[in-house]
Amino acid sequence: MKKVLFLLLAVSSLSACVSKKQHDAVLTDRMRLEKETQSQQKNLEQLTGKNDALSTELDALRSEKSALQDDMVRAGKEMQQAQDRIAQLNDLINDLVKTNEAISSNSMAENARLARELKQNELLVKRKEAELVDLEKRLKTTEADLQAREKKVNELQATLDAKDAAVKKLREAVAKALLGFQNSGLTVVEKNGKVYVSLSEQLLFRTGSSTVDPRGRSAIQELGKVLENNPEISILVEGHTDDQGSDQVNWDLSVQRATSIVKILVENGKIDAARITAAGRGKHQPVDPAKTAEARSRNRRTEIILTPKLDDLFRIIENN
Repeated sequence: MKKVLFLLLAVSSLSACVSKKQHDAVLTDRMRLEKETQSQQKNLEQLTGKNDALSTELDALRSEKSALQDDMVRAGKEMQQAQDRIAQLNDLINDLVKTNEAISSNSMAENARLARELKQNELLVKRKEAELVDLEKRLKTTEADLQAREKKVNELQATLDAKDAAVKKLREAVAKALLGFQNSGLTVVEKNGKVYVSLSEQLLFRTGSSTVDPRGRSAIQELGKVLENNPEISILVEGHTDDQGSDQVNWDLSVQRATSIVKILVENGKIDAARITAAGRGKHQPVDPAKTAEARSRNRRTEIILTPKLDDLFRIIENN
């Protein structure tokens, strides 16, 4: 409690030293950052929604492919049955012809009856032949449609596989570049088609500060080298705090910390700032909801989320 009172007195003293003009400038900058953060977060949510929609459509196409294959098997059975029936009818015709020859000396009435039966059988054969032709046309149409759909599915799958391979390669490159920092509160994981780099407060900042420590700066610079070689990757930097203190202070601190990381990433000019979004999450996305010192320590972190572009997937969907 004494430490908290001391910090409050220190903040009050510092606030008294800041001019109104500086205070207004900080507020204006913070509002601008919050608007940009909201806009970038909305774009990220739209991309995530489109990615989910693509995954759903891919599943539907696979189900449709399976149904078409079942239709093709069923059509083949029907065609075989029709061919068997035609063979039976041909045998019947041959038998009728032989019978007709055998009883040619019979009465004209009997011959007329046999002729009618022969005519009926010939009509039946022609009808079955027409049905077979129609069935073959349907089968060809089904095969062509199946091939077109299979091509689309394969193209989508190939693009998804390429994206997954790129994400895996990126995770491996990031993990290798940051290997020396993984015992200092840094983790690299792949999740939902993205690479999450989580850096603890201990590695980056002093308590309550948004100034990056030298070791933390070194880690960010190593990560930046990897991102320079992957210009197609979008970068989201999220600052997170614990649940201690007011919401406003936590929001401000998380935004300022995310912005500090972004400044280091773009300071050498090799990473396009348009690829990066800085966001402050405050206390609202904890990794551990417990009210312990250990849990709060884990929650005070900065996450850098790396997302591959989905332009190729969108192109395939639009062209089909």
